[in-house]
Amino acid sequence: MIPKIIWQTHEFEYDGLSDTWLRNSNSWKDMNPDYEYRYVSARERKKMMKEMGFLAEYEKIRNPRQKSEFWRYLIMLKYGGFYVDMDSICLSPLNFDHSKSLIVQAKNNGNEFYFNGYFACEKGNEVISSFCDALLTFVREKQDQITPSEMTMWEWSDFLNSNLEKITETDFNLYSSPILQNENLKNIEFI
Repeated sequence: MIPKIIWQTHEFEYDGLSDTWLRNSNSWKDMNPDYEYRYVSARERKKMMKEMGFLAEYEKIRNPRQKSEFWRYLIMLKYGGFYVDMDSICLSPLNFDHSKSLIVQAKNNGNEFYFNGYFACEKGNEVISSFCDALLTFVREKQDQITPSEMTMWEWSDFLNSNLEKITETDFNLYSSPILQNENLKNIEFI
């Protein structure tokens, strides 16, 4: 069962967010009062990675966006919930089957990909666990800091595409979305 937790992250402390980011954040809280809302700053991400025993791996990643993605996968594996990027606004309450994980399939210029800015899973999800294992192995094997181009090897979409058979055998709902929005995802606006 997917816990009713909404996760968001950004580089700044919550009280240092811009009006736009605060508006976006508040839309998720206001539209989903029965969910626990957890905002995590870059400072808090680092602390969480240390507590989980992944600080060395986290620190190897140079790019802040990719650091947040690394954190996102591990935190969703540990706690589960619903992750959504800060550049989205919730237009209506979340309404999906909490017994199945949710992955958003998007299309952009005819190319399909799996969007990691909006997904939900239960704690300890098998697919997320496999992805985290592969990602951690890659990061641990690197001797130096990891550049942004090296991290693109571990994009969410590529991993999911290569493991699609395993995913379809699990309890995942795959939602298709042209440019990240369709009738299944009308509760989100990306800005």
